[in-house]
Amino acid sequence: MLHIMKSKGTAPTNVIETAIREASRLGIYNEIYCLFDQDSNDKNYIEAFRILRRAARTEDRRQFIAVPSIPCFELWYLLHVKFSDRSYRDGVSPCEMLIKALRKHKLFQDYQKTGCDKFYEQIAGMRGEAIQNSKRLLSFANDSTGREYHEDPSTRVHLLVERLIEIADGKR
Repeated sequence: MLHIMKSKGTAPTNVIETAIREASRLGIYNEIYCLFDQDSNDKNYIEAFRILRRAARTEDRRQFIAVPSIPCFELWYLLHVKFSDRSYRDGVSPCEMLIKALRKHKLFQDYQKTGCDKFYEQIAGMRGEAIQNSKRLLSFANDSTGREYHEDPSTRVHLLVERLIEIADGKR
């Protein structure tokens, strides 16, 4: 069974706490994927992983999988159209900088954070390239930082996408 939950806020701790609460309330999930950004609040991001580790110890039959994007989810979209390992930390808002770079591509020139679901059909055929770019970027970032879940830039959205593909194909 697949169930998509929306948290009561976008901060990493809100996402994790919502997932833990809902998984405990419903009690039917083995895998819980938690998507969130690191944008700029590093303290909240670090706290989210502390909460996640605690949940992993107490929830013996559930696997909580962190799917962070650094600096933000829009990196996943960018990886559909090009590989980029550029850091977006040299401005006021890393996510706004990344969105500006994303909008340079014709496909995303009108991109807005709200209503981003309209791009799904347009980028569906590029999913394989995005997965490969995401894996490549994460591998490169792992080699350069040594701090898991702090690789900048990186996204682990491919983990969820690959799992959804497995489910759709009837595997596992």
